[in-house]
Amino acid sequence: MTNLVAVDPFTTLTPDQCRSITQMLRNLAKTNRGYYMEAANFLDFIWLAGLRPSEVAGLQKKHINIFKDGKTSFIKVEQAVVSLGKQYTDNGTSQEYKGLKARDKQVFRTVPILAELMPIIEGVIEGKEEDDYLFLSPRDKSKPVKTDLILDYFREVCTNKNTPYDMRHTNASILIYSGLNVIEVANRLGNSIEVCQKVYLHMFHRVEEINLSKENEFLEKSK
Repeated sequence: MTNLVAVDPFTTLTPDQCRSITQMLRNLAKTNRGYYMEAANFLDFIWLAGLRPSEVAGLQKKHINIFKDGKTSFIKVEQAVVSLGKQYTDNGTSQEYKGLKARDKQVFRTVPILAELMPIIEGVIEGKEEDDYLFLSPRDKSKPVKTDLILDYFREVCTNKNTPYDMRHTNASILIYSGLNVIEVANRLGNSIEVCQKVYLHMFHRVEEINLSKENEFLEKSK
């Protein structure tokens, strides 16, 4: 089992940094041919919904549930598409279709759609059939895009040590700093509570410190 490493809240990409990365890709899409716009949308799914890159690759239109009657719209996350060398897959292809990480087959989780992500989702699903993948391979329109390609486009605009997966940590920081407890954060990200505590422990500690300072200030004023 891979050793878990706690995420440092002071080096995690901020929401504005994520917006900057996707905006740079959209700007490049105006003057360049390629997968720039799709890569920007793909990355928005990661940091605004907290999905793993492989989970975004596995999304089909049928997984998007949008309601106009006041009910919460959500993404149903139930599969992942992992990019691998052909020698590592059962059927000799370079992609493996899997259930969710560390979960039994047929298990899924639901992720509420944030307002900032909604117009992006609506644009992505427009014209697609229920079984269509949201992000198709530019070489084979019958298959989902490989996450390796998304990394290539990410690298064009972000040359530091960060990766698309790090944008998932940004989503975790949004949830934690918004006041969700460890159980809610774990459920949203599809982690066990134990993993969530180990990986994001410092973020929770930071929130606790902020909360304590506000409580102490309140008590001082109430004397």
